Amino acid sequence: MITVVTVAYNSIGTLEKCSVQNGGKQCFFELVDINRMRFKQVGEEKGYRSLRPLWVTDEMYKEIAKSYACGRGFDEATACRRVLHYKNQFMRRRK
Repeated sequence: MITVVTVAYNSIGTLEKCSVQNGGKQCFFELVDINRMRFKQVGEEKGYRSLRPLWVTDEMYKEIAKSYACGRGFDEATACRRVLHYKNQFMRRRK
């Protein structure tokens, strides 16, 4: 089972750092995109879309979506549906 241990968001609500535990193994990752960085308010849908290019399993997407929703005060079930929708849309276009 995969467990999101810690999640950090920057001041505009974008996922910045995350630590994930898979069994006894803990992994850490940070998202930094300085090429397209802009500082502005991020709405709910735009936040979900911003997670689409991650190359992780659907299970990981769901865990990240739940943590994102919790941190932003959004509904977790809606976040999971929307994030997976944008991920699937993105992956179809990449093939």
